[in-house]
Amino acid sequence: MSSGAEKVPRIRLNDGNYIPIVGFGTFDVDENAVKIAIDAGYRHFDCADQYQNEDLIGSALRKAINEGIVKREDLFITSKVWLTWLGKGRPMQSVQRSLKNLGFDYLDLLLIHWPTPFKQIDSDQWPRDEKDQCLLDESIELIDVWKEFEEIKNAGIY
Repeated sequence: MSSGAEKVPRIRLNDGNYIPIVGFGTFDVDENAVKIAIDAGYRHFDCADQYQNEDLIGSALRKAINEGIVKREDLFITSKVWLTWLGKGRPMQSVQRSLKNLGFDYLDLLLIHWPTPFKQIDSDQWPRDEKDQCLLDESIELIDVWKEFEEIKNAGIY
């Protein structure tokens, strides 16, 4: 059975991997939406821990793999590290949580959700002060986050 991946237009990235030119955003979608997307030919799934549905997305993708509709290597799975997870050591924790939720061993692409580090609070994704202003963490340098992303990539996790 053909997975249909050969029909999906892709472009080559600098690291030699290929990314499908059209991706399916998974914000506020469920397993059925993922099934419909796969049936329609989508192979790039843009996920994020922040969306709080990576478990459902992963379940739908694994089901399609188990049913022989697609292979893992045909899929291109992206996830993102949220603003409260950019401090030293925290991107790896975020990636590990995403991988656990998705049920996969690796990601194909890892992104910073937004390049604005918030105060690093596990239990509050939108930390605010008494004036309802977002609490930024100006001690975090994005170059340090990038270096940690490189370490994650070198570990083979994405």
